[in-house]
Amino acid sequence: MKKFRRIAAAAVAAVMVFSLAACGSKDSGVVADTVKELEKLAEEEVTLEGTWQSEPINMVDSFAEGADEEMQNQMGLDLSVKDYVKEFNLQCTLVFSEDDTFQLSYGLATDADTIRAQFADYMRATFNALAGEELSDETLSEMMGMSLEDYIAQEYSDEAIAESFPENMMTGAYTFENGEVTITDEESGEFSSGTLEGGILTMNDKTLGEIVFTKAE
Repeated sequence: MKKFRRIAAAAVAAVMVFSLAACGSKDSGVVADTVKELEKLAEEEVTLEGTWQSEPINMVDSFAEGADEEMQNQMGLDLSVKDYVKEFNLQCTLVFSEDDTFQLSYGLATDADTIRAQFADYMRATFNALAGEELSDETLSEMMGMSLEDYIAQEYSDEAIAESFPENMMTGAYTFENGEVTITDEESGEFSSGTLEGGILTMNDKTLGEIVFTKAE
C-alpha cells in the first residue's frame, strides 16, 4: 500500500504538469512550484521503516585522540596514529521496525588487510621511537617472540575484528513525527535525534557527530 501511494503521488505530479501545460500556462514558476510541492508529498512517503546505511565514517581522529594521549603519558612519545593509519572506516546500519523499535550496528568499511598493514607500520614506528633507532624485523621478532606481521594478524584477525562489531550494538525504541526521529537505547536510556528529509536520514551522534544515511535497496 505504501509503495502504491508513492507511485500514485508521482503519477499525480505528472498529470498536473501536463494539465498545466495544456491549459496554456505561461508561468513556468507555477509549474515548477507545483511539481516541487507534489514531489515533496511523494518524498514524504519514503517511510522510515526498513534498513538504512550510513556513509563511511572515518574513525582515525577518534582513535588517535585517545591513543596519542596515552602514548605521550605512558611512554613520552610524540607519535600520532594519524601519521600511519590513514583509513579506518566504519559503516553504521540502522533498522527501524514497524513496532517502533530499532537496531543499530557498526561494521568495518575498510579492507581488513589495509588496516593490518597500517597498524603494522604504526607499531614498527613505535618500537623504533622507543629504541631511538631503526630496528630490524629480526630484532623485533626476538623482542616480541613472533614476527610483527604474525602479531598483527593475531591481534587484528578477521575473527577479532568481527567480535568488535556485534550484530546489534544497540537496540531500543524510536519515535518519528513530522520528519523528526529520536532513538533511545533501551539499556542506557541515552538518545540521539535526527531528521528525515528528501529521502536522506541525518542523525546526530554525541561521539561521532552528524551521520548521513540512505535507505538500503
